[in-house]
Amino acid sequence: MKFQLGDTVRLADSLFFDPEARGKYGRITRIVKRNGEEPKYTIGDIAGFSCTQEALDEYIELVDRPRANTPTKDPVYILWSPEGRTNPEVTFTTIDQAKDAAKTMARRNQGQKFYVMKAEKSYVKSEFFEENFK
Repeated sequence: MKFQLGDTVRLADSLFFDPEARGKYGRITRIVKRNGEEPKYTIGDIAGFSCTQEALDEYIELVDRPRANTPTKDPVYILWSPEGRTNPEVTFTTIDQAKDAAKTMARRNQGQKFYVMKAEKSYVKSEFFEENFK
């Protein structure tokens, strides 16, 4: 079985290598493949859980696969000002929070325009691979 980013999965009750994760649901949030190795899948809702395709096939069942272009995360809003000296550092989960913050910033910075922007997509290039040693 092939799993994809964004798939919602359920970990089997028979999962032997992480008893704390048995029966939990999560979403596949990362897939890392290095130098011809089997891909490692990270299930983001379950802290620190990652495994190989072989383990996924045996111990994880697919619950839901989002349709193409279906959002898999809550919206993120940021404030941006063309006159600003730094990149946006704070995110908001609702449009109302972002609008209130934009009004506050506009009051503090007379004449400066603040845009409320909703993120459409995000991209991350992962350059780290974690290995555990005995």
